[in-house]
Formats: sequence, C-alpha cells, structure tokens
Amino acid sequence: MGLKERREREKELKRQHILNAARKLLLEKGYYNISIRQIATLAEIGVGTIYSYFKSKEDIYAVLSEEVFDLLYHTMNSAADKASGPVDKIRRTGEALLEFSNDHCMYYDFIDYFISTPQVIFPNDIKDHVDYYGKRIIEPVSMVISDGIAEGVFRDVDPGQYALIFFGSVHGFIHFRKLKNTVLKNEDFQKLFRSNLECFIAGIMRNQ
Repeated sequence: MGLKERREREKELKRQHILNAARKLLLEKGYYNISIRQIATLAEIGVGTIYSYFKSKEDIYAVLSEEVFDLLYHTMNSAADKASGPVDKIRRTGEALLEFSNDHCMYYDFIDYFISTPQVIFPNDIKDHVDYYGKRIIEPVSMVISDGIAEGVFRDVDPGQYALIFFGSVHGFIHFRKLKNTVLKNEDFQKLFRSNLECFIAGIMRNQ
C-alpha cells in the first residue's frame, strides 16, 4: 500500500470514528443534548479535526442518516432480488427488515430515533437532502406492489400508499419484540411477525 492510499485509509477510519461516536451519543443522550466537543471526546480526536471532516453537528447526523438509509435500501433490494414473484418478495423484504433490526441494531435504533422525534432537526437545505434518502427506502416495496398489480396478483391499490402501510406495520411489530418478557412472554415472536406479514399480503391480494 502506497503512502497516498495509507493516508486515505487513515482519513476514512477517522471519519468513521466520528460517525460511530455521534451515533452512540445520539442513542444515549438525544440529539439536543450532544455537542461537537462530546463527539470529539468520545472519538478521541480534537474538536478542530471534526471540522476538517464535517461543517457542523447537523452535517454529521445528515451524513449518518444518508448512510443508514442507503444501507437499508440496498438490504431490501437484495432481499427482493432473491425472491420469485411479488408475494415472495414482500415476505422476503419483511424478513430482511427484521434481520436488519437484529444485525444492525444501532443503525435501526438510529432510524427509529429520527422517526419518533417530533421536532424537525435539520435546516431546510439539509432536510431536503436527507429526505431524498429517507423516501428512497419506500421504493423497493412500492415497486414490488406495482409489479404485483401489473401481474394481476395484487389488487389495484396505490403502491406508494401501501408501501407506507407495509413499513408502518413491520416497523411497529418489530417494536413488539421489546415486550418479549411481558406481553409476548408465552408467544413465538417470529411466528407472530410472519403472521403480520401474511395479514398485509392478504389485504392486497386480488380475490381469486
């Protein structure tokens, strides 16, 4: 590895240290209780170094949002590509979201934080950019539903609207996992999750 490549690799590692520290602090303290100095301290770098990578705290969390949404988008597309037919694609996409919440817990919790917070965090110029990535995760499900309608498998519904219903249903059910020692103590969560997916599918199937 040459000197230039080594420096680029070190630069990217430092950038990831900053992002990882910011993500960890968000889940511990909440966005409005975090400062650039706290991020720098956790990342074990100087405050000035952070500003050589990011313009502001908002910029850091905008980049994190883009990375998380992008990873989720590709995860869902990959799951759909491995399936055959729209029904199987819906099932596999739902399972992929559940696996994502398990395998990338901090990423999923990061998304959840920004979904659940009532405040608008980013200024308009940054918000528009982040919203593009956020809306993009709807596309894989919307496209599957569109294909299912074209093939005569699904009813003639609004694909974008039903993609949002799909996400609301799956996201909400994933939260039920936190009740495994109380409400769901004697239940099989995986089985319930799949039943939830089947209810969604049944709701959009064309009557035979």
